[in-house]
Amino acid sequence: MGWGVGGRGGVKGRRDEVLCLVSTFSLVAIAIERYSAICNPLKSRVWQTRSHAYRVIAITWLLSIVIMIPYPVYNLLHPFLKADRSRAHNCRLTWPSKHVQQA
Repeated sequence: MGWGVGGRGGVKGRRDEVLCLVSTFSLVAIAIERYSAICNPLKSRVWQTRSHAYRVIAITWLLSIVIMIPYPVYNLLHPFLKADRSRAHNCRLTWPSKHVQQA
């Protein structure tokens, strides 16, 4: 189980979630680009450049990472007793207040 970092929950799950968001945002960006190319073919050629693509990729990654920041911060390992009376840990989200607590 070597995924925990400093008593926090799993790092692998956070990586997978960031990659999932990057994939989703990339598909949205491609759909917007294609829509623009079909609806406004002459205008879209002006702004669809390599530097614009690099900016979209960077924004996609940054947005995905920023959205996932609260999860490793509020993920904590909570101890519990198993049926055989041995001690184990659960990785759980512990939000700072009930107002932001997920159901």
